[in-house]
Amino acid sequence: MPRSLLLLLALAAPGLAQDGFVHDPPHGLVLDEREPGRIQLVWVPAEDNQRVTVTAYHVWRREGTGPWAQLASTKGDVTFYSDRRVTPGQAYAYRVVSEAVGEGRLLPVEQARRQSEPVGPVLALERWYVSVERVTPTRPDGPDGSAWLRVHRWATETGAWDTSEGFGVRTGGTIGQDGLAGDFRTGATLVAVREAQGDEGPVGFIRYRRDDGEEVEVSTRDAPPGPVWKEAPRTRTRRAPPPETVEGSRERPAARAGEGEATKPLRFPEPTRLETITGTKVLWEIDNQTPYRLSVYYEGPSTGRTLVEPGESVVVRLVRGGDYTVFGRAASTDQVRPVEGKFSMLGGYRYRSTFTVAAAPRGP
Repeated sequence: MPRSLLLLLALAAPGLAQDGFVHDPPHGLVLDEREPGRIQLVWVPAEDNQRVTVTAYHVWRREGTGPWAQLASTKGDVTFYSDRRVTPGQAYAYRVVSEAVGEGRLLPVEQARRQSEPVGPVLALERWYVSVERVTPTRPDGPDGSAWLRVHRWATETGAWDTSEGFGVRTGGTIGQDGLAGDFRTGATLVAVREAQGDEGPVGFIRYRRDDGEEVEVSTRDAPPGPVWKEAPRTRTRRAPPPETVEGSRERPAARAGEGEATKPLRFPEPTRLETITGTKVLWEIDNQTPYRLSVYYEGPSTGRTLVEPGESVVVRLVRGGDYTVFGRAASTDQVRPVEGKFSMLGGYRYRSTFTVAAAPRGP
């Protein structure tokens, strides 16, 4: 094959082996935008690299329709990045460039840096949203207009989106409140309510003013962004834990063949009472001092689920004290036995449960 044709092929396909060197781009770039103030990126390193070592990954970002700009870099063995420099309501797209060196030689420019396919755009989320269920416009010589609303908020104590019960607000009133079911205060004021005729019937509109002065209009046809709407149910009924994790007539996780007693759950760390708090609610801190991501399910006066990352802790807000059944398991491995417990917690107190890894017994 002519040398000129070989050079043309090499330039057209930079990942093509040259003297046994192959540097393919990263792939499988996934964006997780569900947490306000952060967009998480995870990618997969190329599996077919040959005689090259990836020394770094460079994260590039495009804001809206603007130009691409390098945002950050990670080491060659790190395949994730958390972008916390985002503006709520703005859309972002991302791509990742891997940088590599060859064994005993410099790589050509087109081989040294390989770019993934871009992904996005995704929307950086606000910390709360308002959805409109119905409106009552102001009538001549009648009362002020009002609206029936729900607030969707990011609950830092559970790491998930939550939805308030429906509530009524008159124009001039504040939107949201702090109660036993959670703090749904927004700091916003309902400014106006109106109704218009649409193709499929009347459509209600509200306009509210945020505490920073910005005014926002929302209608009964609008819904919060996908990640919010997907997690936050329309009703205040809390989502039940998966069937296999609840006591009673529902099923427990089936043991794998041959495991027998090896799957018998351990005792869930007994909550330690720390201090008094205002009100009748319970604040329950779950401290994860293990290298595993933990899923914790609880059922009682409050029912729900929370995830606790390795080395981190979360605070679960329970509606009130009472008897609770709890089940936990390591989400990232099936080699760690699950834990379960039944205990009581008094309202008006803060508690803590701590997970640690027990030292393996020494041999004889």
